[in-house]
Amino acid sequence: MHVKPDGYDSHNQILGGHFSAVVQARDIGSVTLRLPFQVPLAMSGLPPGSATFTGRDDDLTRLLDHLAPDSGPPSVAVVDGMGGVGKTQLVIQAARTALGRDWLPGGVLFVDMLDYDPDPGRRVGVGPVLTGFLHAVGVPGEHIPADVPDRSRLYRSVLSAYAREGRRVLVVLDNVRTSEHVRPLLPGDATHPVIVTSRHRLADLDARLLSLDALPSAEAVRLLEKALAVRCPDDTRVAADPDNAQRLAELCAGLPLALRVVAAALAASPAKPLATMAADLARPDSRLAELTYADRTVLAAFDASYLRLPPSQARLFRLLSVHSGPHIATSAAAALDGRPEPDTRRDLDALHDAHLVDVGSHYGRWRMHDLIRLHSLHHGELNHADDDRAEAWHRLSNHYVTMTRAANNHLDHTGIVGSSLTDYVAANDWMTIEYPNLLAVVRTAAEDDPETARDLPLLMQRFMKRERRLDDWLMLSSLAWSAARRLDDLPCQAEALMSQGYALRRLRRFDEAVNKHEHALAAFTELDDLYGIGKALNSLGLVYRQTRRFTEAMDHHARARRAFLAAGDRHGEAVALDNYALVLRWIHRYDEAIASHEEALRIFRAGDDTSRTAETLDSLGLALRRSRRYAAAIESHQQAIALFRDLHDRHGAARATDNLGKVLRRVGRYADSVACHEEAVRIFQEMRDQHREGMASDHLGRTLTRLDRLEDAVAAHRRAVELFGATMDNHRERAAARHLDRARRAVAHPASAEPHPNR
Repeated sequence: MHVKPDGYDSHNQILGGHFSAVVQARDIGSVTLRLPFQVPLAMSGLPPGSATFTGRDDDLTRLLDHLAPDSGPPSVAVVDGMGGVGKTQLVIQAARTALGRDWLPGGVLFVDMLDYDPDPGRRVGVGPVLTGFLHAVGVPGEHIPADVPDRSRLYRSVLSAYAREGRRVLVVLDNVRTSEHVRPLLPGDATHPVIVTSRHRLADLDARLLSLDALPSAEAVRLLEKALAVRCPDDTRVAADPDNAQRLAELCAGLPLALRVVAAALAASPAKPLATMAADLARPDSRLAELTYADRTVLAAFDASYLRLPPSQARLFRLLSVHSGPHIATSAAAALDGRPEPDTRRDLDALHDAHLVDVGSHYGRWRMHDLIRLHSLHHGELNHADDDRAEAWHRLSNHYVTMTRAANNHLDHTGIVGSSLTDYVAANDWMTIEYPNLLAVVRTAAEDDPETARDLPLLMQRFMKRERRLDDWLMLSSLAWSAARRLDDLPCQAEALMSQGYALRRLRRFDEAVNKHEHALAAFTELDDLYGIGKALNSLGLVYRQTRRFTEAMDHHARARRAFLAAGDRHGEAVALDNYALVLRWIHRYDEAIASHEEALRIFRAGDDTSRTAETLDSLGLALRRSRRYAAAIESHQQAIALFRDLHDRHGAARATDNLGKVLRRVGRYADSVACHEEAVRIFQEMRDQHREGMASDHLGRTLTRLDRLEDAVAAHRRAVELFGATMDNHRERAAARHLDRARRAVAHPASAEPHPNR
């Protein structure tokens, strides 16, 4: 066979167990090389496989698919991931498996390029790699050209000869930082597969990309157990203490290198309990220092990536640990960085390519591996003054306060000019996604940024109310009150007390709610704030109504209405009037309740308050039902449902749907009534509102009885009794128990079911 690969003349043939390559070049003349069938394993450079390799089944399968003889193009695969994630070990396992399946009759060529070594002198150049590879494939030293391009051409010519004789070779290039470092080492013949490992994605190569993540929890525990068992076969600590083994896996954040370091440390201390090791790693400020044994250290592995970053990327990497939330948007990172968003975005993309940040829920949101975050914090503290981390925090917190105020204005249907949040939907989506970050910001601010700790919770309360984040609401409003007190800000102390009271009332902790609202009332009175006085009186009235203290409730709503009237606040007056009407309905003064609701409704509609309009329509429907004006009640509830849905208020829509179901039962539309109650039960379950779920379940049971679905009715009422008991509503618990008893009797004696459809 005669070919002319890359400027050489060559003739190749099998000669007695070897094949001969006749190569002619300008600096070596014409030579005949006797090459082996296969690269000897001793010459290949392929390290031994680890006995502790575990998990990675899907990744190993994907890599073996690439190595299979019929895999097809491209011939190059890049395995990328953060330092210590196990890239090299995965490739070694794949290479040895492929050798065992006779997929690589020509053998393996392996080299560690050491591109991430902090010592430039240890990094391996292309020239020495080519020399080593040529030796491994059987080229004597005297025939290896001095010039690197000539070496590359000879290397490709020899591998082409291997390919023509069916001697498929795997080339593994480990720890490569740039594509330029790879290209001269790629075989000229696509017959030979290539695997590159890198902490960068190297997406500019025409290659299959396989990115490795940290191990899932179960696989991390198995790796810890295997790594310990290899060193100490009789060690049973992992099996005997699964909880602390799980804790260690979590503290290592599923990083194989960290798990192996822990295993080595445990092996060196056979008497050390896993609980003690977990306690050693529990402190975030010392965890990286603890993840060290002999010459193996997680910090050094991460430094190998960090120390190669350009200055702007290194600074951004350090500043990201200022943010304590689980993820960060590009816009927030730009605020933190103090640079234009396009500049920050480009550096985030580069950090992502280097596996120092990951994409969050979608592109434009970023997160960090737990140990990488600690690494960022480590270097951030070392460079605290140069980076001015305090100023970076203030830029970030101001960003969140500004954006939350804009979102809140949209949720309150006032809008805001110049906001990137263009409408209600965008504001709601932003609040939903950013909510865990906002919690983290408030907790951080509570330590030394009282202005943010005061302002942010009060801006978040509308969202927390609608989404039923009641425990968070109480916690954040308490932090806001403490911050306002530190700032000697009495108006905000009063607002924070009101916010605590709102949350406590919804948590059905009524005595505590009264206490907070009374303290707020005292503060507003001291400030001579008529609007605040009206709010506090109105909120007290709501608590008294829910505790069935109707006389006190009416008195407080009437006083609230007068306070709002004195303040010239027509909207507040309508709110108090609407709540007053709720009490009228409870004491069976239905016509007066309807008139008051309708008057409040006119004011809310005139003020374009869609949220209050929906609430009042729903309340009006309840009063109309009690007056047996069923058609009007149905229409009122349906209008409320439509408005709540327009507002994306799932809880409000569920309340109105449940109330609609009660009217439909009264008019004999039982199937429609069941559908309404079932929908309400589902939403209240999803929103973790046990009390409202109990109400909807009780209503559902009443209608199911009408349909003679008696066993289902019993189940619904039993659930209602449980939920009212859990939420300490004794009145409704007793009523649900009566309904349960009636349903049980109906199961045994169907004639005892509810005798009247309007009951």
